[in-house]
Formats: sequence, C-alpha cells, structure tokens
Amino acid sequence: MNALPSSNAAMGSGVDDTITAALMAVFDPAAPAASRQEAQQYLDAFRSNTGNLDAFFALSKANDPQARHFGLSALSDFLERFFLTLDLPQRDLFRQSTLSLTATVDQTTPVFVKNKIGALLGGLMFIEWPQCVSDYPMRLGADAEASDSAREVVLYAFRTLSECVAEKLPNLPTDARRAAITAVSELSRTLLSFIADSVASTSEAVCTAAIGLTAVLGQWMPMSLLLEPPHVLSQMVMQLNNQAGRIGALEVLDVALRRPPEGQHDVILSGVVALFPAMFTSLDPTDDPDYYFFVQLVQLFPSVSSNQYNPLRPHVPAVSVLLGQFAEHPSHAVFGHILQFFLKILRDDKSRKAVPDEIWHRLLYLCIHRLDKKGGPSEDEPSSLFAAIDFGDDDKWADYMGVLIGRAADTIRLLAPHYPAQALWLAVERCASQDSNPDPGQYPSPTGHCTTKSPGYATVEGALHGLEAVVSGIETAATAEGVTIQPYTNEVYQLLLQALQWLTTFQSQHAIVAFRVVTALIPFAAPLARLSALQIEGDPVEAVIRFLLQSIEWRGPHEANVDMVDLSQDTLSTRRRACNALLTIVVQSPAMSTPYLEIVYRFYQSGCERRDSQGFPVLSENERATLVEAMVVASGSLPDRQGFIFALLESDYNQWTSALQTQDLLAVLAADKPDLASNNARPEEWATRRKLHFSMRCFVSVLRRLMFPAMMSHGRSQRSPLSPEISDADRPIVQLLTSAILPIAVQCVAAINRVYTGPRDPRLDSFPQVEVNGLLGKIGTGSDLRSDMDHPDNDLLYIQYLLHELYELSATFIGMACKAGCVTPDVVLLILDALPQPHSKLFHCRCMTKRLLPELSAVISMDMMEIFVSKLDTIIGIAGPALAASASSASVSREAIEEEMVIKALGVDVANGVGIAISSCFGVRTVGHVVQLDQDALTRITGPDPALRPVQLALVRQASMIMTWGCMVATKKTTRALEAAAPHLIQLPELLEPVVTEVLPIAIQAVADPKNLDFTMEIVGLVCAIHTSLHGVNKLHLMCAELAKYPGYNGSAYEQAAQRIAGLSAKKQRKVMFAFLQTLVGQIGEAKQGSTVSGVSAAATAEGRVERAQNKAQAADFMMRGDINVAGLMGDG
Repeated sequence: MNALPSSNAAMGSGVDDTITAALMAVFDPAAPAASRQEAQQYLDAFRSNTGNLDAFFALSKANDPQARHFGLSALSDFLERFFLTLDLPQRDLFRQSTLSLTATVDQTTPVFVKNKIGALLGGLMFIEWPQCVSDYPMRLGADAEASDSAREVVLYAFRTLSECVAEKLPNLPTDARRAAITAVSELSRTLLSFIADSVASTSEAVCTAAIGLTAVLGQWMPMSLLLEPPHVLSQMVMQLNNQAGRIGALEVLDVALRRPPEGQHDVILSGVVALFPAMFTSLDPTDDPDYYFFVQLVQLFPSVSSNQYNPLRPHVPAVSVLLGQFAEHPSHAVFGHILQFFLKILRDDKSRKAVPDEIWHRLLYLCIHRLDKKGGPSEDEPSSLFAAIDFGDDDKWADYMGVLIGRAADTIRLLAPHYPAQALWLAVERCASQDSNPDPGQYPSPTGHCTTKSPGYATVEGALHGLEAVVSGIETAATAEGVTIQPYTNEVYQLLLQALQWLTTFQSQHAIVAFRVVTALIPFAAPLARLSALQIEGDPVEAVIRFLLQSIEWRGPHEANVDMVDLSQDTLSTRRRACNALLTIVVQSPAMSTPYLEIVYRFYQSGCERRDSQGFPVLSENERATLVEAMVVASGSLPDRQGFIFALLESDYNQWTSALQTQDLLAVLAADKPDLASNNARPEEWATRRKLHFSMRCFVSVLRRLMFPAMMSHGRSQRSPLSPEISDADRPIVQLLTSAILPIAVQCVAAINRVYTGPRDPRLDSFPQVEVNGLLGKIGTGSDLRSDMDHPDNDLLYIQYLLHELYELSATFIGMACKAGCVTPDVVLLILDALPQPHSKLFHCRCMTKRLLPELSAVISMDMMEIFVSKLDTIIGIAGPALAASASSASVSREAIEEEMVIKALGVDVANGVGIAISSCFGVRTVGHVVQLDQDALTRITGPDPALRPVQLALVRQASMIMTWGCMVATKKTTRALEAAAPHLIQLPELLEPVVTEVLPIAIQAVADPKNLDFTMEIVGLVCAIHTSLHGVNKLHLMCAELAKYPGYNGSAYEQAAQRIAGLSAKKQRKVMFAFLQTLVGQIGEAKQGSTVSGVSAAATAEGRVERAQNKAQAADFMMRGDINVAGLMGDG
C-alpha cells in the first residue's frame, strides 16, 4: 500500500483530467452507451485499487465538484473496508489528512460536497468511538471557528456520528453499553455548548444544521441536558427569524415531549410547554412558511395530552387563548387545524374543563358562522394545504364542524342549561339565510322562528350534522344525575319538527341536492324517537316516522315518472337509509313504535298494490322486506300478535299454496319466457315467479325477526346471531309458521334441483357464473334487473337469477327452522332428499353449505348420519374440481378471470360450510371465539360400533379433502374436530392413518402462510392429540421438523405446547415431542425464548425430572443455547 499523503499533498493533472473526463462520460446522456460503460468500468477499477489512496485525497480537494465527490466517496469506501488494517502511524496520518479537509470548504462549495466531507468525518469518529470523545470535538471545534462553511461540515460530521451511535447503543453488551453511556454524557455536554454557539449564528444554514444535530442527539442523549444551561432548546425556539430552524426545533420538541427521562416528566414537559407563547407571538399564518410552522406546532402541542403525568393541563388556558386569536383567520385550513387541536382537548375531561368558557362559546359560534363559508380550496390556499387536514373517513367540512358543534355544545350544556337550544336556533338561522352575516362578536338569542329563504346545500348539511350531535348530547344528559334538561327540551323538539317541515319545502325547491339532505337528517331520527318518554309538546315520533316513510318513496331530480328499475343509485341509497333508520327506531323502542304500526301497515299495503308503468311495485323487494321486519318487531306488545303476523303473510301464503295446488311448481319456475324484444307484456309465469320470490323473502324476514328481535340491521346486511332469542310467547308462533312454510321451502329446493335435470332451455347452462353472481344483490338496492342490460338473453338470465335467489331464500328458511329446533325426523328426511344432487350447480352447493348445512348437522340423528355424509360427499365432489380448475387455470381475458374469482369465492364458502358440518358431527362447535365440545355427540360418532366405521372413515377422509383446498376457516374447523376425536380414534389405526399421512402435511402447509399464524396451536394440539400412534411416530417427527421451518411463532405458543407434552405418559412420545420443541426453538431469536424456557421448565417439573435438569436455570440455559438433550431431560428409566 502506498504511503499516506501529507496534508498538503497534490495530484498530477494527468490523473485529474482523466478522472474528470471519465466522470463527464458517465454522466453525459448524449454519450454512446459503450463509452459510458467503459468509463464506468475505469472508475470502478480506479476506486477499488487501494494503491490510489494518494489520488483519492487529491481528488477530494479538486476544483471540479464531481471529481471531488468521487474522491470523497472513494475515501469513505476505504475507511469502511481497510482503515482497521492500517498500523498506528498510518491511521494517524489518515486521520490528520481527513481532518484537514474542513479547511478546504468555503461559501462556494456545494452543499453535497460539504455533507460528504461531514459524513466522512463522522464515519471516522464512529470507527474510533468512544475513544475519540476527548480528541475530535476539540480539534473540530477549533476548525469550525474558521468559517460558517467549516462549522456546517463539523455539525454534519457530529450528526453522522450521532446517528451511528443511536443505532449501535442498543446492540452493545452490558459493560460496553455502560462505557458508551458515560462517553455519551461527556460528548453531549461538549456538543451542546458547540450547538448553542451555532444556533446563535447569523447563518441560516449553520442554525439549521445545529438543530438537525440536536434532533438526532435527542434519540440517545439525556433529554434533561436540553433544558440545562446553555438551554439549547430555548435558544432554538427563539430563533423565529429562521424558518428552517423553526421546523428543526419542532423535531427536537417532539422528542422532548414524547421521550422525557424517567422522573423528570414534569420538569421537562413544563419547561417545553412554557416556550409555546413565545413561539406563537410573531406568527403570521397568511405567510406560507409561517403557516407550515403553525400547522406543525398545533399538531405537536396536544401530543402530551395522553401522557399519564399530563403537565399540559395548567397551560391549556393560555394556549387555547392564543389559538382563539387565530380562529377568526379567513383561511379554512388554519381553522381546520384549530378544530383538530380542540377536538383532542375535548377527549380529555380535565383538559376540557381547563379551557375558559368564553373560548368554547366563541368557538361554537365561529363553527356555525363558517358553515356557509364551506368550499373547496380557494386560490390563496393550495390544494396541498387543504388536503393535509385529516377529516377522518369523510372529508366534508360540514361533518367535521358538526362533530365539534356537538362536543362543544355538550360541554356548554353543563355550564348553561339554555345554551344548547340557543346554539341550535342560531345554527338553523345561519343555514336558512345564507346571505345574512351578523357580526361574529355578537351572540343572537333564539328567535322562535325560521326564515323562509332558500339555503345552500352545504349549509343545510352542516347544520343537520350539528343538530344530530346536539340531540345525541341531550339524550345522554337525560340520564345524568343533577342535570335538568326540561327547560329546553320542548324548544329542541319544536326546532326539529320545524326542520322536518322546512326540509319538505327544501326538497321541492332544490331537488338536485335534496336526497343528500335527507341522508344527513336520518341518523338522528333514532335518538329523537328514544326521548319520547319526556313530556313534550306535539308528537315528534309520529312526525319522524311519517317523514321516513315519505323518504322511503322519495325520488330524485327528474325521477317522478321513472320506473323502479331505472332509479339512480343515489335515490336508491337514500331510500335504503330511510328503511334502516325506521327499522332502527323500532328495534330500539318496540313498545314506543306500536301505536304507529297502523301507519306503517297502511303504507306497506299501498306500496305493494301500486305499480309503475312497467308493472313493478313502487316499493322494491328489499324495502318491502324491511318494512315487514319492522312491523313484526313493533307488533310485540299487540294482544293478538299471532293474528297480525298471519294476516301480514296471508296473501303470500295463499300465493304459494295456489301455485302448488293448481300448477306444477317445476313448470312455474322453469317455464320458458317469450321473447320480449317487441316490448310485449310480461307473461303470467314471470309475474308468478316474482310473487313467489317476494313471498319467500317475507317468510324469511318474519321468522328471522321472531328468532332475533334485537338485530339492528336488515337481515341481508347483517349475519344472524348464533343463538336464537325466541320468547315463550313467540314459541307457538314460530312453530306454526315453520310447520306451514317448511314443506313449501323443501318443495321449492327440490323443484329447483329438478330444473337442472328435466327438460329446459339448454341456454340456462351457458350463462357465465360471474354474470349471475353480479345480479345477486340487485334486489338489495331496489333494482331487480336494470332495463338497460344489453344481454341478448336477458330474459333467461333473469330466470336464472330468480331461481338462484329463491333457492337461497328457501335454504335460509330451512336452516333457521333447524336452528329454532322446529324440525321433525320426517322433515329432516325430506331436507336430506332435497340437498344438491351430483348434477347441481356450485352456487346451489354454496347456498346449502352457507345457509343450511351447519344448522342441519347440529340436529341430524345417528340413523340418518350415513345419508348426511353421502350428501357431503356429493357437495365435495362438486366444489373440489371447480376449485382445482380455477386454481390451475391460466386465463388472460378479463371475463374469464372474473368468472374464476367468483368460482373460487363460491368454493371457499362451500369448504367453510362443510368444515363446520364435519366439526359439528364430532360435537365441536365454535360460539364466537370459544370452542365448545358436545361430549355426547363426540361419543356417538366415535363409538366402537362397526356399523359406524363407514361414517367415521368418510368424515376423516372428507376432512382430509377439505384441507387440500387451502381454505383457512375450513382447515381450522376440521383440525379442531380431529383433535377432539383423536383420543377415540387412536384405537382405530385405519382411521388415524389418513390423519397422519394426509391431514397433517396439508395443515402444516397452511401454517406456512404468515396470515395463518394463529393456526399454530391448532396444529400443535392435533400433533399432541395423536401422539400415541406408534406406527406414525417417525412420520410425526419428520412433520414436526418441517413445521419448525416456518417463522413467526411466539413464546406463549411454545409454553402451551410444552405443557401439553408434559401430560404425555409414554417416554418415547415425550422424546419425540421435546425434539419437536427443540427444533422450533432453534428457529427463533433470543427475544422470543423467555416463555418457551418457562414452558419447558414446567414440563420438566411435571415429569419429575428436576434432579436431572439440576434446576430451572439449567433447563433455561439448555433451551437458550438450543442444546436440549432429549435423553438427558427425559431419562431412560
């Protein structure tokens, strides 16, 4: 290696010119590719040659910036790779040459060159750290006095060192860490003095570099040093003339607020908070740099509100007053950030009460006052500023302000009983008259009336959200002790009644936005109705119910004469929200809704009878079904509830019995429909199918509400609870209903199964499954089939859709009847006969396994189990090939890919349903996250009776097949079932063999997916459960080793596994399973082994081998090293 250069070494111009030319060739886009490649190869070879060290130092002082950067990069590589190989004299010479580079910078030196020199110096210090603590700071501090440019370099060098130290400290051994912390303390005081001088510099670049260094130091130095003399933090904050310095100071403040030293929370945080007034004093948010600083400052301040010591509270009044001065700023963005600040304060009760009352009063009024100023980003507010504000899930100003209005009014309500009513009147007045602009300094009192001026949409929506929030606050206050709300309750209700009337006028005048206003009003209809127990003037509940019924029939702009199938999605969404709001009111207060049942019933009858120009009812099937559910719930307190429900379903029941008595159901469901290209009238068969379809929906809706009266949503949008809640009074109604409808539902399922075997239009089989699936859910939006669908056979497609929907509804009704315990053995036989046949469609299998199979498996008797298992075989035979074909397909067309995705989704549903059914057969049921075991059912299915052997073999084989599909839920269900059955199956080797050879390998593969880590203990439990199969012990060992290859297991899983192993009785079994744990532990890091150690120690203790392991510490030592001696732990005797 060449001798190291002296500090004044120079390089020949030949090499300088050659390097410069090569660099120019590399970065010249116009140069040929071959030339650039050749130049790059020359530079790489030159850089990797350690004999060119002289040239590296010479290049680092070259005039050309690119050549200089190249030389510095080469020196950095040399430092990292070869510095420690130098002898002491050479190291010293390298150090001196590197330090001399600080003298080569001036104001003309590019920033990237300065940073590169600083990074080189920082890397050199880190290699020799902590021995360098006393040497480098003194030398570099002296060099920094030469110029501001040299000071920038030195500051960047210390920043590089600090970043390296912060990364290295946590990984040092204990003794080395103590020595390092001592060195850190000494270095910190030296650097802070140097930083304090740098912050006071008139150079903005120096000040910024100093603050950046301090932010990095805050990651590892004692934070208390920041507030000790020379009080670096205070000096940085006071540098308000340096915008970049302000932003850097905020980084340091953030570190100080979030990571104060133990025992010094109050001192540090109070000291930091005390600096805030000075930071706000000279800010001008209209100036862009000041605005960004303001935003960061506001977001930073509440960061300590969640701290358990919370020294913020004493300073909340002063800071809230400061922010209140900015609240009237014309910028929406500034006001939005102030709202965020106060919303955070509102979440802390003590901090909320610390804000002066006049601040809340003022802020509430300003929110209302700004509602008519809502808009997008203005010309003086770039969109980036507007987008930077976090509005949660919805970026509507009105929503955001409405939340604050509600919370602020809730606070003021506790202080002044009449204030919420006043605020509400003020909100409506501001919305009703968008051109009125009272002086913000005045606070009008309630006027008792609303103006008739037409408001703008934004103001209306914002006010309604404010009304909703305040009504909810009043509802909460109604149950609070010592709070009297009666003085303004009537005012609130009168206001809301007037708002309903006002909205009716608004709909006719501004139809283009009316549906959005209705949507905004609907959510607070429920809390309004729940307050009916209070003594109020008028009947607001009836007003709200009539308004919601009116909204269910609402039509948007230019839709007065539009057919149902052509209504816009916005209109359908509004109608659906109104339906759900009405159902919510009824479910929350069924007794309160009973007096208005007649109003809803008349509305329902009228909607079912009236038709549009194409013959569709004016209410969609989803709307009618929701109304049926609401009426069933509201009829709970009627003297003759059974009579009302049966009268409600009489026409639907007659429709079905008539179809079954006078016509062949198969013909009704599958009859061809004539071509409608000529717009002829719809045939009678189609109308009959639609009526039967809707009638079955009504049957399902009524039964669902009798079984689950407390469900808050419509049945199609919410999964039914696991356990029915049928009251004693309703039990006879449920039994009568199911006895009447079950035969119809079973016949319907059987008939639709026959549709796919008997004579029919062959085109029914040609429709892609994805198209049919795309139609599912149309009924939920109110549009059964859009008239603009350009399908050559949309009539037959509609037949297919009706058949699928009717099939699923019938299966749902049968499943609910099974869950209610209302099926007899003869009915079960009919149901089994109606299950899918080998020719059935995958969709039908999905309907059965999702809606019926889990419930049916819970009530099946042993004498019918063989038939049931054969039906499972049929379903698996349909779904398995479809999933396999979908997985192996290499389709490229969009239509084919969509169809494969639908087939896969249907197959997963089938797998999950079959998995639940198999699990239920073994008596294993999951309620929520709790696994329950029916020991009687398990004993029956795993009994020694030879007659059961075919059923047992079939269930184990089916579990194995389900796992090959890779469906996680199904695999988990079947694994739990096999684990529960393992103690019984071990006596039957022919049953256990497929578990060991087929099930476990598939399950282990499933565990490999990182998303399935919670499945680990299921597999471990299954492995432990089948441990006694001696013929499979070697296979188990291999499988355990394979399972151990997958990362991600935590210590608690190992502990549970070890505790299970401790309960094994045979020595050979324990050896195998402990070897399993040994392999697992070898795959995890030190941080995850604590629980494992305790688990293995517990297992060794339970085994009675404590004397062989010496003590828990020795066992832990074995485990930590991964050197478990299985024979030593378990012993041979």
